[in-house]
Amino acid sequence: RICLFAIQGIRKEECLYPRAHTCFNRLDLPMYSSKKDLETALTMVIKMEVTGFTIE
Repeated sequence: RICLFAIQGIRKEECLYPRAHTCFNRLDLPMYSSKKDLETALTMVIKMEVTGFTIE
């Protein structure tokens, strides 16, 4: 079964890196000033070893 998800643009002041809300099938994606900044942030998040669940 395929679950669709939404991408929500957010201000960088809210969160510096992309984040996922798996319960809501939503990705929060900060509005970067360039594709290079987006690529750098995505690469960093993918390589991070720290993972887990939090309640906001």
